[in-house]
Amino acid sequence: MFDDALAGQFHVFGFQHLLALLIITVIVVAIILFRKRLRTPFVYRFFRKFLALAIINQEILLNVYRFNEHELSLAESLPFHLCGLAVILTAYVLLTENRTVFLNTFFILMVSALLALVTPAVNRNYGFPHYRYFQFFISHGLIVINLTFMLFVSRYYRAIRYRHIFKNVLVLIAIAPIVFVINTMSGGNYMYLMGKPGSNTLFDYLGPHPWYLVLILAFAIPSLFHIFYLPFYFWHKRLLRRYYARA
Repeated sequence: MFDDALAGQFHVFGFQHLLALLIITVIVVAIILFRKRLRTPFVYRFFRKFLALAIINQEILLNVYRFNEHELSLAESLPFHLCGLAVILTAYVLLTENRTVFLNTFFILMVSALLALVTPAVNRNYGFPHYRYFQFFISHGLIVINLTFMLFVSRYYRAIRYRHIFKNVLVLIAIAPIVFVINTMSGGNYMYLMGKPGSNTLFDYLGPHPWYLVLILAFAIPSLFHIFYLPFYFWHKRLLRRYYARA
């Protein structure tokens, strides 16, 4: 599980990648299909706490691993990548049921986690069954699973409106300067503000630093947020048709 010989064994869209995506997809679909049963008070409370503790515990174990491997550092171990923030925020929302935080960060967190799963940057491309392989897909998979749980079981989908696209963008713009200062002080590259994360990611198609940041903010983020909003747009449109049909 900690064998260095597994480095370089992970390949994007290889069997190991597709298997991980399949397992995450099955869990997400199960949450949607069994959402009504998951709303039973005891079951709902149990899974809110279980999912929150699961995603926090995996982050703690990651830093224990980094410490044992002498990889723990301010430059790489702080939770200031978007997916690191997602770990904290999804756990917080699950435990507190803070719908406002969910609505103002949903698009940021879901888009970043899904993009990471589709084009994963697994540390040193460790393949199955290395710890870093499991940790990457468990952490990013749990972000998507937690957001799905809040969306469909907690029924936060009912509150999502078009304006939340812009609120998410504003939150991202507000976070970026703070993370930039942290990068400058720590020598890190959180949120990839200082450089690209490496090969096999969508950053490869967006030009050199710092121009890819401009393209991401001006085009990629608004486009992706609008695409992710489409299901909610059609759902609201369907509700309006039902309302006027009854009137």
